[in-house]
Amino acid sequence: PFLTSWTAPLGKVRTLAWVAVFLVCLIYVCAIFLTMQVGHNHEAYLGALSYDGTEWAYSTYFGTVPRSMLTLWQVITLDNWADGIVRHVIHQQPLMGFLFILLILSTTYGLLNIVVGVIVENTLGTATRTQEQVEQEKEEEKK
Repeated sequence: PFLTSWTAPLGKVRTLAWVAVFLVCLIYVCAIFLTMQVGHNHEAYLGALSYDGTEWAYSTYFGTVPRSMLTLWQVITLDNWADGIVRHVIHQQPLMGFLFILLILSTTYGLLNIVVGVIVENTLGTATRTQEQVEQEKEEEKK
């Protein structure tokens, strides 16, 4: 049973790998966009006060593409994303809120749904195959 329960998730590693590739590509494209729109937008952020009255270190989060990717990873895992990142950006650029909402919905709910669906499908398929094998063995014992 233990081996059977692990063959289901391992059977679709290829599908899960493609989901991971899609996620990295999505984060990369959004990181490039946000690096240009936030990290290099000195007119909007340099010296400007944020929603809480402090100056926000925007280049720490969006100064380079790798930093932006790490920040977006923080956003899609919902780790301190509202107070730490998104509210500061939305305070200066309100339309960026749509990008963050779209990113969160497509990754957190969309991709997670695909991963769970793949795992459930494989688990049910493995259970069906196991049940068929048990039935075949019972029929062979009857003969």
